[in-house]
Amino acid sequence: MTTEPRIWTTKRFEFCASRQLWRTDWSPEHNQRVFGRLASPHGYGSNFTLFVTVSGAIDPKTGMNINVVDLKQTVNTVLETFDHRHINVETPFFTERPATLETITTVLADLIAPHLPADIHLERLRLYEDPHRFAEWFRGDIRVGRRTLFSAAHRTASPHVSPEENRARFGICTRTHGHNYTLNATFGGTLNPTFGWLAHPNHLDTLVETVRREFDHCHLNDDLPYFRQQAATTETIVGVLFDRLREETATLTPDLHVLRAELAELPDFRAATEGEPWRDFIREYTFSAAHRMANPALSDEENRRLYGKCANPHGHGHSYRVVLTLRAPLDEQWGIAADLVETDRAAHAVIENVAFKRLDTDIAFFRHRVATTENLLTYLWAEFARHFGEHLFHLAIWETPNNLFEYGRAPFFMAHTKISD
Repeated sequence: MTTEPRIWTTKRFEFCASRQLWRTDWSPEHNQRVFGRLASPHGYGSNFTLFVTVSGAIDPKTGMNINVVDLKQTVNTVLETFDHRHINVETPFFTERPATLETITTVLADLIAPHLPADIHLERLRLYEDPHRFAEWFRGDIRVGRRTLFSAAHRTASPHVSPEENRARFGICTRTHGHNYTLNATFGGTLNPTFGWLAHPNHLDTLVETVRREFDHCHLNDDLPYFRQQAATTETIVGVLFDRLREETATLTPDLHVLRAELAELPDFRAATEGEPWRDFIREYTFSAAHRMANPALSDEENRRLYGKCANPHGHGHSYRVVLTLRAPLDEQWGIAADLVETDRAAHAVIENVAFKRLDTDIAFFRHRVATTENLLTYLWAEFARHFGEHLFHLAIWETPNNLFEYGRAPFFMAHTKISD
């Protein structure tokens, strides 16, 4: 792993719009045959949630790569064209292409990118039409995603070691217990210019549902063949799910492929794979801290102009949510990529240094740096790296439900946040 980490800043937006999947060069009957009820003559609506991600270097003067207030203004200016509109009728973008989630995302990327500062790059747009379906523009490539839920029981025990060794490693998890799992699957492929999608949305739903049913309300060890020769851990379960999704995808279209599967066992613990021997071991932690965003080299008036209310001399604070990702090969004996107890012990030692502190006055690192979340990321990265070394792969902080900052060797989006109801 030689690629240097970089800062990614994400801002969350919402807008409401109506649309229809319709080609003006087709007859109404043909549109109905292809698009079904999505070709509704008067349109149908969605409460869209949009995440816009940009990247850039941290400005030492401001401690930011971009001011999220400026990013918000840029994106909202674009969204004015879409919000509370029938986008087929009231915008010029969908007269010759259907208004699919994929094409809307592409149009938004084309509109936002030219208005960003020269040193800021648009990296990713993720657009949700509901909590279970999204499309993503990623550096010009289009992806789609599905989220599904299932409940299953299992015993966490390796068939390669004795019961005593299993109890020493997994404790009470060697007993039969269960979880309400959340599976997020991301697919890539070639955008079909005729239909405006990677695959028919209903076909994608059916594909994911086929896999979900196989696992739902099962005892994974006893009812399925996949865990006879390996422990049923979150890391091995997500590997099996990835393989099953890949098998089902192959029956749908040769142009579609699974990019990533991410499985949440608990709200603060999940594992992911992209089909390689390694696994991403993802753990979330929360802490409360205060800070003031201000450059001591600037006057109070200049700081207020730059940081707004975040420059309040008395400080303000957040309940930060840290998403730590370790990437490591799967231990075939135990079926894990990292030890949960040891990971928590090391992570809590780092978090304890910043919890219930005022960053700009209590942490030496910020005495000569503005206490922004971008700089907090670089500080935490260095601290985590002391414990996890080369296995530290990605770090993200949700400062608020609307502001996400990422730092790592791979630019992927931490999807587990509230989208909409």
